[in-house]
Amino acid sequence: MTRVAIIGGGIGGLTAASALSRAGIEVAVYEAAAELREIGAGLALHPNAMKVLRAIGVEEGVRTVAGRSQWQVMRNWKTGRVIGRTSRQQQAASFGIPGATVHRADLLDVLAHALPLLARGMAVSLVASASGYATDSAFCWCAPWITRPSSNRLLHEPQAPSLQP
Repeated sequence: MTRVAIIGGGIGGLTAASALSRAGIEVAVYEAAAELREIGAGLALHPNAMKVLRAIGVEEGVRTVAGRSQWQVMRNWKTGRVIGRTSRQQQAASFGIPGATVHRADLLDVLAHALPLLARGMAVSLVASASGYATDSAFCWCAPWITRPSSNRLLHEPQAPSLQP
């Protein structure tokens, strides 16, 4: 069976773990933090994002914790002036599903609690490790790979094979 190691138990890592697990792939999620938590503000989940969350079986859970609004409003980053507005009803008509707005921590909780349910017999594990990662997985995905010291080690090991022709 194919095994994948995902480094990073954030929103991207847990979403990838859920999707891979549903595809019958054994997944181990490696997270250095002692507990999963997210800081920050809300996320605007556009219809395409909601389709992904539906496909991995967490749309209902996300909608339960999401804010309710009739409109998706876009604002200028600097002035706050409204520069665009789309009704959720129009989103649903155009894309087959409306978007949602959710706090990052709530989305992470929904994803984390759904992992064992999504596994359906596949081995999905969350491994906390402050001292480093060791895995014999066939593939490794780092999320977000640019900012993690662990991915820096993975990508810059002197004995790592060259990707150059």
